[in-house]
Amino acid sequence: MSICLLTMGVVGCGGSAGEAVGDNEAVGDVRSVGTASPAGTSAALSNVAMPGVAVADARSYAANSGGIDGYYFTTPAGSWHCAIVVGGDPHMAGCQPATNTGAGIGVKGAPTVESHYSHKQVPPDTIMIERGSQPRFAVLGQAVFRQTPNEAKVLPYNTSLSADGFTCTARDSGVSCRDDASGKGFTFSTEGFAMN
Repeated sequence: MSICLLTMGVVGCGGSAGEAVGDNEAVGDVRSVGTASPAGTSAALSNVAMPGVAVADARSYAANSGGIDGYYFTTPAGSWHCAIVVGGDPHMAGCQPATNTGAGIGVKGAPTVESHYSHKQVPPDTIMIERGSQPRFAVLGQAVFRQTPNEAKVLPYNTSLSADGFTCTARDSGVSCRDDASGKGFTFSTEGFAMN
């Protein structure tokens, strides 16, 4: 059985149902598909309410972390720390693993990226999108999308958080974030990713 997941304008397709993805919940398989989105689909979806997805009150996720203002959240299983960062330039949305930024992101199929520190190809520790840019993996070497010193509030499954022209959605099958103006974004889980 083939399963396709359309989340926030990003399509991910997979093989058989019942494989573990996201925060290790049993759902359909999501595999790395690179970029996949029919022309115009992303922009059209940005203005349409998604059935079965609640909308969080962004004000309850607003925080300052290390001098950076943003809207910080963790996934229900605590596997991912994510944020819509509005302090500084550029504004962006992204996620990092809860474990440690030095251990790599832990997303199957994630490409290596050049470290700004060593100039070597290394596993990424971040998936992100900056305003007006393409989504990408990166090595930040610091917890930009993790609220400190306090723990960020949990964004429940099937709930989206919108702020500053970005929308992130937590599902049991993974997390997605997008730049609402461009429709560009990403969807990912431990089992794979898709970018458009």
